[in-house]
Amino acid sequence: MSHWDAPCWQLVLRQIRSVWRGWHLVRFVDRGSPHTAPASQELAADLDIDLRWLPPAPPQLNALEGLWRAGEDQVLANRPTQSIDESARAFGQYLLGLTPRQRLRKAGVLSGHFWRTR
Repeated sequence: MSHWDAPCWQLVLRQIRSVWRGWHLVRFVDRGSPHTAPASQELAADLDIDLRWLPPAPPQLNALEGLWRAGEDQVLANRPTQSIDESARAFGQYLLGLTPRQRLRKAGVLSGHFWRTR
């Protein structure tokens, strides 16, 4: 798979059904376009796989969003790499180079507005 799209998701649905024949299946999915595509929903119904929609989550509830945003700005933005492995390695090195306190700050955990502090 070169990218995630509706045909890829439909292939996954077929593979799931082929392995779990005879089972009542429920998949929890986000509202990404591969999952919401009419053909994907029809296939899931035809395969007797119930789709349950995860609620949308605001980014401020996910501490990793802040880390991702900081790393993307510092390491990945406007810097082409030869492979996804190279990008992942550079991002990992960036995170490991931060002190634990810097990681918490960039994640927004030290903010008085962080949802877990209330």
